[in-house]
Amino acid sequence: MTLRGLTLTGGDTGMSSGGGGAIRVFVTDVSLENMFITGNSTFATGGLMNGGGGVFATLDDGTSLTPQNSVFSGNFVEGSKGGGLSVYFNSGGEL
Repeated sequence: MTLRGLTLTGGDTGMSSGGGGAIRVFVTDVSLENMFITGNSTFATGGLMNGGGGVFATLDDGTSLTPQNSVFSGNFVEGSKGGGLSVYFNSGGEL
């Protein structure tokens, strides 16, 4: 899947643990081209499979997340890691 030329702002997962205030990817190929991912947030409990105020991705062998010419700015995570982008490599994957 390719997302191109979008601005994603103001996304908030609320108190649900999981991550990805703007985008959550689960074991698939995703390309982010010419994106502005700003001002998104999530709450995370500190486990492995959460975080990423802007984008959170879980990748397996043969899947990838490819940001190209994209801006991650002003994203926030409460309680975990990856304000702009957090990736959990389950059994491989490529960033």
